[in-house]
Amino acid sequence: MIEQPRRSPRRMGILFGLAFALVVGVGIWVYLAQKRSLHEAAVARLSAIARLKARELSSWRHERIGDGSALASNGPFARTADRWLSGRAAEDRNRIVSTLQPFRTYFGYGEAALVDANGTIEASAGGASGQVDPVVRAAVQAALRAQRAGF
Repeated sequence: MIEQPRRSPRRMGILFGLAFALVVGVGIWVYLAQKRSLHEAAVARLSAIARLKARELSSWRHERIGDGSALASNGPFARTADRWLSGRAAEDRNRIVSTLQPFRTYFGYGEAALVDANGTIEASAGGASGQVDPVVRAAVQAALRAQRAGF
């Protein structure tokens, strides 16, 4: 008769302990691998979103500068603005406002205004008056120094 090896409780405990340690070790390894993978995927998604938003902002800024450049290079508008700033004829103000109004109507601008070098709103399509805020005033002064549209 073949004798079966005896399984001692101690031996079974050691095998169970090793199996348990193996399962825990594999679980930790899988957890860490998944954590790293999820982190890398999240970083890749956020980086892609950041690049897309940066491109969108750059494009938006370029379009706004283009709008300003088109207006600044409009000879009749520039002459009308010069006349308004020096003489204040109501007819010139009306021409300025009618030129600025499409920026509000078609391009979605909240306001479109002729602003002097000191930040005073001289004519507005939206009815604004007074002084622009210091940030806008600084942008106006920088654009005047550079002699081109910008912000």
